[in-house]
Amino acid sequence: MTDKSKAIENGRAPAAAVSEPPRERRPRSPWFLPGVLAIVVLVLGMAGYFVFIPATVINTSAMARLLPSKGALSSMGGAPAFNGSIPILPNSLSSVTKAAKDDPGHTGSYSIQWFGSGQSGTTEDLLLYLLPSASIARQVDTQQQSTQTSASALKAAKYDLTARFKDASVDAVGVAYLIPRTTQNSAGQTVPAGTSRGLTLVVIEGRAVARIVLQGPKVTSQEAIAIAKQEHQLLASRLPHFNTMASTHYAPLASLYYGIGLLVALAIALFTPGLVRRNQERQLQREAERARYQYRVRGAKTLKRHKARF
Repeated sequence: MTDKSKAIENGRAPAAAVSEPPRERRPRSPWFLPGVLAIVVLVLGMAGYFVFIPATVINTSAMARLLPSKGALSSMGGAPAFNGSIPILPNSLSSVTKAAKDDPGHTGSYSIQWFGSGQSGTTEDLLLYLLPSASIARQVDTQQQSTQTSASALKAAKYDLTARFKDASVDAVGVAYLIPRTTQNSAGQTVPAGTSRGLTLVVIEGRAVARIVLQGPKVTSQEAIAIAKQEHQLLASRLPHFNTMASTHYAPLASLYYGIGLLVALAIALFTPGLVRRNQERQLQREAERARYQYRVRGAKTLKRHKARF
């Protein structure tokens, strides 16, 4: 006789036959599913906000810090006639256009101009190109010389090249030329009125290229070199601390609409499961009541037939 048979014979059940009472499962909170859905919606919504709402803004007006605020010529008094950034168009220098496409946060052009009062036709114009690297700045300088200050370019503009000059202390190279001037006589005809002097000088510092243009009857190369030295000193002191012009902007109106949409999504995530659950419970209750009603009706009919028989 086995141990199992002996245990049964003695009135004792084997140990394997003894089972523990089932544990009662705690009911899950009705807010568990809505809470999980709300957390998922909140996480996805915050991630989506930083993906779709931010916009990159290029603030080229910051380049004004890299140019002088006052004209260098004695006749240039008062505020500049023009002071602002220049759009980089498809017909700009190819190196500038490509740099603006590849790295817009580190590329820009800015111009500041003065018109003198007292010397007819005298102007002082500074144009600054800011590039992503010093090598690209050198490319821009090469293109600028070939398209604007070469003998063929000056001839195409009907300017007469008179001299080339440079200043080794700031690595500046310039050209001097004569600009034909015209006027109208009493008959309304355009006639020659002599010439005016023009000077163009380019100075490079790091990733910046500054072009200085002076025009007037008495402008000199010494004045152009003095302006170049001033601009070189300004670039040397400020350019190392001049970082990207790009900044992240969060549009207030778009942020408001996105926040409202996120709140609506959170409300749907929180309350929709409860509404669905209550709707299911009401449907089950209606079905149970219908079943009880049908049971009572069938029972009454059965009892009536039973009484009719006897």
